[in-house]
Amino acid sequence: MSQLCQRLLISGCGGDIGMSLGRIAKAEGLASVVIGCDMTEDHPARKVFDEAHLVPAASSGKFLEELRQLIRATRAELFVPTSEAELATLMTHGTLDEVEGARIVTPGRRVLTTGLDKLATIDALREAGLPFPWTRIVGREPPDELPCIVKPRSGQGGKGVLRVEKWSYPHISEVRRGDLWQEFLGHKDSEHTCGVYRTRDAEVRSIIFKRQLSGGRTGSGEVVECTEIDKQLIRLAETLDLRGSMNVQLRTTQRGPVVFEINPRFSSTVGFRHRLGFTDFLWALQEATGSPLSSYRPPKAGTRIYRGSIEYIVPPTVDAKPIA
Repeated sequence: MSQLCQRLLISGCGGDIGMSLGRIAKAEGLASVVIGCDMTEDHPARKVFDEAHLVPAASSGKFLEELRQLIRATRAELFVPTSEAELATLMTHGTLDEVEGARIVTPGRRVLTTGLDKLATIDALREAGLPFPWTRIVGREPPDELPCIVKPRSGQGGKGVLRVEKWSYPHISEVRRGDLWQEFLGHKDSEHTCGVYRTRDAEVRSIIFKRQLSGGRTGSGEVVECTEIDKQLIRLAETLDLRGSMNVQLRTTQRGPVVFEINPRFSSTVGFRHRLGFTDFLWALQEATGSPLSSYRPPKAGTRIYRGSIEYIVPPTVDAKPIA
């Protein structure tokens, strides 16, 4: 693979998504220097990235200014944010296209405004004419039925998502005001996670995994083919004017596939997808730099994926002192 830029900056370099992107960038030779940043230093990113830097949390008032300083200091040409919090901050400050001359890789404003607000997600599904789970605001309306789930109106992954039973409803209705009641869509074994990429020429590419969750992310799964899901993904990508990559989560129900989540960022399955030919990170960088777009040949249905572990040993940067 030919180099796409000189200096590439990826956030969340100590997390699973950032580490996956860093490994892809290094393995494919996408940049001369692959730079990471994170809000902590206690991670093995320097075993993957050429440089690893510390930045404040996106919720900090210092985040954007220190990001600007880092981009100037590292001379990064492309910046890939990997968390909803960072994307929300960039959007709030009107810096979705570039920061200090570095092009920002995002799926587009409409996808961001939809995916960052779980209630807006339901509105988008309704607009697209797709099935959606009933959704109510805690403290304003009661749930349509119990059991249901309660989830934050904004957030990442499965954080803060709980199943609500009759016995827990009174307490949750008090402590989770402003969050969302949402329809319980059935057993977790019916859950699918889908990668969706829409090119600048409006071609929609997708990959669908029926997955098993482990710790809130995909632990294992299987590539599946489903015409109905494909049609829903295409319709959603067109409705949201997707310009790059997003991740869609759904469950199959008696009324068919029902989308319940849109992640406006690269997914924790990005490493799996890349190995299977759905190279959405590569495509995004190619289009950001005006390079020719690689083709896509969908993997065979029935292909299995499993999340394992990798061990890293990081030597001390200074001689360790014995414990007294």
